[in-house]
Amino acid sequence: MEGKITKIVLKNFITYDYCEFNPGPGLNMIIGPNGSGKSSIVCGIGLGLGGSLQYLGRAKNISDYIKHGEDRAMIEISLSRKRGGRLSNVTIQRTFKRNDNKTNWKINGQSKTQKEVLSLIDSFNIQINNLCQFLPQEKVSEFAQMSSTELLNATLQAIGNNSLNKQYKELIENQEQRNALQTELKRNEDLLSKLKFQNDGIEKEVSRYKERETILRDVKVMEVLVPYVKYREKTNEWKELRKSVKDYKKNVEDLIDEMNKLIKDKDDKEKRIQEALKYKEDLDKEYYEYTKESNKISEELEKLEENNSLILMNFLQYKENKRKLNEEIKDQERIIDELKNKINDKKRLLIEQGVINENGVDIYNNNDNITTEIGNIQYKLGKEREKKLDIDTKMRSLYNDRNEIKHERNSLNEKIENLQNKKNNLDDMTKQRLNLLNHYNSHAYEANEWLKSHRSLFKMNVFSPVAIEINTNNKEEAAVVENTIGSSLYMFVTLCKEDYEVFTNELIDKKKLRISVVMFNNLKLSDFKAPIPKEELKKYGFDCYVLDLIQGPTEILNVLCKINKIHLIPYSKREINANTFDNNSILKKYIINDIEYTKNIRYNLLSIRTRKLKEANILSFNDSTAQKNEIEKEIQENEQKKESNNVLKERRTEILNEKKEYNKLSTQYEIKLIEYNLSIMSRSSQLSTFDHEKEKFQNEYNENLKIRENLLTQYLKYKNKSLEKFNQKTNVVIKNMQDEINISNIENKIQVQRKKIKENKEECAKMEDKRNHVKQEAIKTYNEIELLKSSDQEILKLAIIKANEFDTLDEVNQKFADVKLNLEMISEISVSIVNDFEKREKEIMKLGAEIKRTKEKIINHDKKIKQNEKSFIPKIKDIINKLNEKFSESFEKIGCVGEIKLDEKSEYKNWGLNIYVKFRDTDNLQLLTGTRQSGGERSVSTILFLMSLQSFSGSPFRVVDEINQGMDSSNERLIHDQLIESASKEGTSQYFLVTPKLLPDLSYNSKMKVFCIFNGKWHNLEKHVNIKKIDFKSYINRKRKEKSEQNEDLQAHKRIHI
Repeated sequence: MEGKITKIVLKNFITYDYCEFNPGPGLNMIIGPNGSGKSSIVCGIGLGLGGSLQYLGRAKNISDYIKHGEDRAMIEISLSRKRGGRLSNVTIQRTFKRNDNKTNWKINGQSKTQKEVLSLIDSFNIQINNLCQFLPQEKVSEFAQMSSTELLNATLQAIGNNSLNKQYKELIENQEQRNALQTELKRNEDLLSKLKFQNDGIEKEVSRYKERETILRDVKVMEVLVPYVKYREKTNEWKELRKSVKDYKKNVEDLIDEMNKLIKDKDDKEKRIQEALKYKEDLDKEYYEYTKESNKISEELEKLEENNSLILMNFLQYKENKRKLNEEIKDQERIIDELKNKINDKKRLLIEQGVINENGVDIYNNNDNITTEIGNIQYKLGKEREKKLDIDTKMRSLYNDRNEIKHERNSLNEKIENLQNKKNNLDDMTKQRLNLLNHYNSHAYEANEWLKSHRSLFKMNVFSPVAIEINTNNKEEAAVVENTIGSSLYMFVTLCKEDYEVFTNELIDKKKLRISVVMFNNLKLSDFKAPIPKEELKKYGFDCYVLDLIQGPTEILNVLCKINKIHLIPYSKREINANTFDNNSILKKYIINDIEYTKNIRYNLLSIRTRKLKEANILSFNDSTAQKNEIEKEIQENEQKKESNNVLKERRTEILNEKKEYNKLSTQYEIKLIEYNLSIMSRSSQLSTFDHEKEKFQNEYNENLKIRENLLTQYLKYKNKSLEKFNQKTNVVIKNMQDEINISNIENKIQVQRKKIKENKEECAKMEDKRNHVKQEAIKTYNEIELLKSSDQEILKLAIIKANEFDTLDEVNQKFADVKLNLEMISEISVSIVNDFEKREKEIMKLGAEIKRTKEKIINHDKKIKQNEKSFIPKIKDIINKLNEKFSESFEKIGCVGEIKLDEKSEYKNWGLNIYVKFRDTDNLQLLTGTRQSGGERSVSTILFLMSLQSFSGSPFRVVDEINQGMDSSNERLIHDQLIESASKEGTSQYFLVTPKLLPDLSYNSKMKVFCIFNGKWHNLEKHVNIKKIDFKSYINRKRKEKSEQNEDLQAHKRIHI
């Protein structure tokens, strides 16, 4: 607890030349005979900590506390306080002189004002002027004489609950202000009723008076209003006429300007017509030339078309000749078919005769005569039979391989079954990762299960949590990835806005799941560039970036780069020197082995924060998907091998069929070869002649087409130019016709404009005459108004304002007549009656406003009182009840009865605290006063009350001077035991008990200190006379030894007795 006294120094203070001692934090007993200076120490504590002289009650002047014969005195007190979590001391020094009664204050050796010192003391909740904390000898008797209100205030101050004290003061202040306001409200309400009663009796007469005054004022206003409205009408009429004249003049000017524009437009169009006629003549000449050239080319094209027609007729004749030749070839083909049948019959006959064997090989194969037609055919048939033998050899090889393929297929089936078992095991690992997801983030797990069964709701792919979608190679890399991306492990990724809205609406809005969902589209992994190329990164000792440790969908990697910047964080799986990168501005964060380094530069100072990576929780099961993919790939490869064996089996069957088909095709080939040789001999000469003629016709026709194309180009060129000139000429003629029509219209408009100008000039002259007449009438009316200006200015202002209510002078005259009639109908009333009425009305309004404000203030005070009561009353009652429990318990320990009761009155300022005590069984509980109980009973009650207050008080220490005087020995011993028990508890206040005597064999505690004052004229005798100084330590040790020996003798005596 801050504020405990750790050291006291007194110099030239009352009886002391110099005194210095260090109190303990618990109970400090100061013992000494009367006159030795015990109470001087109490006064030193009180004055050194800003206590008032009147409160101590020993002297009126500070100089009276200076030792006799000295000019100045000094008090120095050190208090404990906490600085930076550690206890330290603050020293307060007070020095005062005899001649001027002035005090100099210092804190830790620096001069300070008394206000600054008292502020420091108040911060420790030290209350020297409170009897519940500081009870000097002269004030012991006053404690029991305190009124209940004084005791309650002192108790609240001693407790040190600033909030409670503030609420109590606010309650008293608000209650007093409310009472004052209620008194004021009653007085004002009585006065208001009296004034209203007086005015109610004459209110009708005053109303008639005011009505007559109003009519009189209206009469005066109307007298001014008539000429004013008349002047306004004339002025407005004059302004309208002036505007009309101006408008007519403006119209004349506009009409003249418009007519001049028409004349100019007419001249421009006539000039343009002349220029267009000249231009048309030039176009006619050009048009004639271009038409002449185009007609000439047209004649040449007609001649060329006749030549092309002749060529085409010749070509058609040659085409007819070709058709006839083809018919002849078809006749030849029929003859070949008949020959083919004869060849087949001949082959069967040759086999029966033994010319060829069963394999189709010519028995006369050694004959060199293969140049003949049949020899050629037999030679080629022999080659085809050799090919057939090769196919048979391959078939036998396939038969041999079939068993091997069957054995291999069985082996593949067994291998596929083993791989399928591995895949099922890896599926179990995926389930383990899902179980971990459920353990660490149950909301993300629930959302993922929902997603599995509702994927049809989404337009694009919605990814499961990142922890499910990605993998790493080992546990070390898994730890790096988990520590880097953090909470992103549980993040869902969507690829379009519609899916994002459906997902968040279903799971976050409806199911109230706390999950993380992001939406990114158009992200590319190539957009996230590494700050240092991987080849150069390895020179620094790094293996890769964190991005390279992750296997997963590209969309997931894009999002992790965007959010967690994994493409910027290098990683080394082995130890390297991290100090190398301190000055590298590119690398802001990097990971070496299992340590993460983060650099931060602020105010040009570099700081590096390191963090040891935690082990992976979810991604430790990170090989499942990669292995699963490899196994599935291997299964597919074995299935393909198995399928390949089936293909080979089917191939064998196809080759058998192919052999049969070959035999058939070999025969067909033999026939086709004969057909080719026969037909080529019959057509070659005739076709060559036809192709030559066809080429000749084609070349000649193509040459004519080229000439025709050139002529058409020239013809189109001249034709387009002639058409262009014709269109230009047509446009010129059309424009001329339009301009001629426009000129006629313009001439008509000019005539109309001249007529309008004449009419406007005539009307303008009439308006000017009328305007001058109205002006004269307005001037005459204005002069009448000038004469009225010398009258009441307020009437004039009212007339001007009221003029806005009338549109015409006739309305004003009618209103004036009505006002005069109303005036004649009301009689006159005394002015004094009206003045008294109005004076009381003002007082009534003022009092009404004052009463309203007072009621609002009373309501506000009531609200504040009720608001404070809700908090203050339960708190104060709770404190008093607990204090009463402590007080009653203390009295019970000495065989007596004591109670503390809160005296609640209607006014908070009269609330009090009563102490009731009973020291004898025959007595009733009685209020503690300064006269009813004996001095010893008052002392017991006082000390037990202060002890009960010990556990509630926020005061750092408590001082009681000679409180045990007048107690009997029994009570003094019991009080002493309770005092030691209370003051020795941890966290309790420091206690100073000053007494001239103590009973023998009192209880002692190691947490208490006993100070024996040895003061007087013999105090420093050893300095002058050779007297041996008392060795208190040796004395205490000797006494302890003697007591121990006595205990041993007593134990031995007990054993002998047994």
